[in-house]
Amino acid sequence: MKINNTLTGLLLGFCTTLYANVNTGFDQEFNKLVKQYLPNTAIGLIVQDPKTGMVLFEHHAEDNFYPASNTKLFTAAAALKFFGPNFQYQTSINAPLEKIKEGTLEDNVYVIFRGDPSFSSTDLANLVKQLKAKGVNKIKGNIIIDDFAFDDVPYAPGWTWDSIPYAYSAPVTSIIINTNKVRVKLNKAENLNDKVKIEQADEAPLFSLNTNVSAVTLDESEHSCQLHARVKNNEISLNGCWPIDKTPTVLELAIDNPRLLAKNLLKSNLQENQIELTGDISFNKAPKNVPVLLTKRSAPLKVLLKQVLAESNNIYTESLTKALGLAFLGQGSFQVGIHAIEEILTKDTKIDFTQINLSDGSGQSRYNLVSPYLVGQLLYHMYQDPQFSVYYNALSTAGKNGSLADRMKSKEMVGKVVAKTGSALGTSALSGYFTANNGDQYLFSMLINQSLNDNSARKSFEDKLCQVMVTHPWPQTKALPAPSQTPTAVNTKSKVPLSKVTAIPL
Repeated sequence: MKINNTLTGLLLGFCTTLYANVNTGFDQEFNKLVKQYLPNTAIGLIVQDPKTGMVLFEHHAEDNFYPASNTKLFTAAAALKFFGPNFQYQTSINAPLEKIKEGTLEDNVYVIFRGDPSFSSTDLANLVKQLKAKGVNKIKGNIIIDDFAFDDVPYAPGWTWDSIPYAYSAPVTSIIINTNKVRVKLNKAENLNDKVKIEQADEAPLFSLNTNVSAVTLDESEHSCQLHARVKNNEISLNGCWPIDKTPTVLELAIDNPRLLAKNLLKSNLQENQIELTGDISFNKAPKNVPVLLTKRSAPLKVLLKQVLAESNNIYTESLTKALGLAFLGQGSFQVGIHAIEEILTKDTKIDFTQINLSDGSGQSRYNLVSPYLVGQLLYHMYQDPQFSVYYNALSTAGKNGSLADRMKSKEMVGKVVAKTGSALGTSALSGYFTANNGDQYLFSMLINQSLNDNSARKSFEDKLCQVMVTHPWPQTKALPAPSQTPTAVNTKSKVPLSKVTAIPL
């Protein structure tokens, strides 16, 4: 075996014999499942004892794979280590309260967005309603929207052009409202070649919707026509065809202009609350000396991470990527965010990021490359981390929640696998922890690439292999003293002391 894990040096002599014994039977079951489900497919797998780091099984574990959403494991770990579990995003309205005279605010109002991925149109409406409750009936000035916490590059390198209209590619900017997406419902057509009736599935805010979609057979939708989605200034156009047997269905599409959405929502909210605005709504940085009047805080990071890991939400993850770049190195961009993730984890886990290529934080980028071995290293170090319970509880649990809610639902498997999924064309990934029938926990990373099989075959392979892992008689080992992983109070390259990071600074 090529892998050398310095963290298991004390067990090296014992492991050589034990490793060979562990492989007996499991190796045969693994190869049988590969032949049955995924022949001619690139597969990497590692199984380790998370208490000692000892490698129990590996197959192409040092080869690089496209990890899809398993990339989120790194982003979530860095965010938890740097920000801590109680970090919250803040969206605020800043204005001088003392300049409110007889219901008129004689100054500008600043609405400051800092990339909260959970912020909604309802939250914005409530902030304006609270402004009214402060006694503001008229704004004798302008409303300035400050959306400069993050840079204005909305998409990461390696995102495919044909994914951009869909919600999983929603633009990552300082302004995120309703996760920058809109849902549309494709109703069932009565006959083939009929026009499909399409309507917005969300009550508000309303978007312009232009459609010309025909109902066709599944074969036609795969070989002779397809759905074309286009979004321009938040105006949605759908043309082409859709399989009649896949209706009714709901599609989630991405808006392309968060600034326009925020501006229009503010206008309508002012009207609803009968607040007169004498000036304009524009975009600029807010002066630092303008006091905070109203604030909307997000849920703490320990709650938001469930969207990242269990639900695999891309915009939550990429917002954290840019937030780490801003707070750690002073620039809220994809590139700097990735650099921050690597520096934070290198410092605390010693993972060699020269052997990894990351271009985004969510795993949507086709430029990402990582090995199962290095994913295993991350999972091992997180197992030793003081915040491991937060990390673990944010993962999806087989048969219970998240992206594994409908998988491994048998009585023998429910709750036994807690992991992060990943899917893309020809790709699947599953990495996390499992509880074997001997009662011990183990970690694993399984990456599948270059598969011509359909997605159901890849998922069936993963689920069957997890069942083999759970039932296999792995060795029970005693925990070694965990290496010191206590972070220092202040990171020397950070803009903010670790103990003080509870919100993104201006």
